[in-house]
Amino acid sequence: MKLRLFVLATLVVALFASVAGLTTPTPAQAQAAAPKGFVRIIHVAPGAPEVDLYLDGAAKPAVSKLAYGKSTAILSLDAKTYRVAVRKAGDPATAAPVYQSSFSVAADKVTDVVAIGVVGKTDETGFRIAQFQVDVTATKQARLYVLHASPDAPAVDVLGGGAAIKALRFGVESRSRDLDPGNYTLYVTSGAKATSALLKVGPLTLKAGHVYVAVVTGLVKELTPFVFDALAATAEKIDSASYTGRIQIVHGAVGVGAVDIYLNGASKPAVAKLAAGAGTDDWITLNAGDYTVQIRPAGTPIYNLPAFEGKLKVAPNSAQIVVALGKLGGEPAFDLKAFAVDLSKPAAGKARLYAIHAGASTPSVDIRANGKVIIPDFKFGTYTEKGLEVDPGAYTITGVASGTRSPVLVSLALNDDAYGSVKAGNVYIVIAYGDLNKTTPIVITQENK
Repeated sequence: MKLRLFVLATLVVALFASVAGLTTPTPAQAQAAAPKGFVRIIHVAPGAPEVDLYLDGAAKPAVSKLAYGKSTAILSLDAKTYRVAVRKAGDPATAAPVYQSSFSVAADKVTDVVAIGVVGKTDETGFRIAQFQVDVTATKQARLYVLHASPDAPAVDVLGGGAAIKALRFGVESRSRDLDPGNYTLYVTSGAKATSALLKVGPLTLKAGHVYVAVVTGLVKELTPFVFDALAATAEKIDSASYTGRIQIVHGAVGVGAVDIYLNGASKPAVAKLAAGAGTDDWITLNAGDYTVQIRPAGTPIYNLPAFEGKLKVAPNSAQIVVALGKLGGEPAFDLKAFAVDLSKPAAGKARLYAIHAGASTPSVDIRANGKVIIPDFKFGTYTEKGLEVDPGAYTITGVASGTRSPVLVSLALNDDAYGSVKAGNVYIVIAYGDLNKTTPIVITQENK
């Protein structure tokens, strides 16, 4: 038996279907009837034959000939608890069932009722019916669940397409992950110390507005992926303009070589081979939301543990400079910080200046522009949150320990011979990174015409 991964998807807009006498009521009927809920029945029990499912002792099956790796459409049922008897397809209603149990249908909710396990076994890997509620509230993204249904597989980690799904055990479904629509590859591993993936599946094309349940099933003797979209439908057109934010990522950490940066466990890095002291070439546009950020040494396989894992929140219509700063294994500790900046055009005749202190082991400093203190007592990990409105022209910017005039710890010339003079209408973001006595500036310029 092969370990398989089934992907079952449903559009967020509820889909109704008639299966063996289970019909969608008319609006008038629904108003008079009991509250309704919705159910999808999935067969992923390895080695089990096609099955018929009987509800509440009925003489005819509610679902007939449900094969391994298949699911019903979403069925509309009264919201209550049902007794279910599972028989081999074609057996009479009087035959002894292979399995008997119950499941509950919640009003206005979608529930997956899933056949898992091995027929004939009586331990925790034996055949049984499990149920999981699926969140189908409207989303501008693609929503992904992962269910571990391989009876003899160990607890697994799942990377890619949502990532950081850790120690997922047989019979357990992960919490949902809302992901940007696109192509993803899932890597199933045997845990944190794994040196290779048990299963690689993809690319999976995840569509906006869809909810996907990825089921890892089969036995582990042979690992073969099998992927399908059971309820394919065309997603509504999404206008994402009001749902995106922009980031630039800067590598300002000390003693850390080039890195790959992954967002939400995608199989490919969002930023590859980012060298110390460098930033992304341009702004990266992302859907607004919460992101898991994983940082690995450049070229490290995705199934290796990241050197760092953190969170990033992208707000709609925002711009953030995301800085890796600090030291791996040292003080100040390696961290990832986001600094919001206003890229709109400054007041007439002015430029806007931001400063970010990412100099590990560099003390609090006074920042001077042409000899005058403009940012006093500037501490590591902080920035000029509101930005400074400054006149255009040439500037020499220096940083010295707070309350002193020397030695100069960092120096930057904003003039025609170096970065260019400060111009009215532009936004300048200066990031000081590095270690004590080796602090170097990085300048990001946003030109506003």
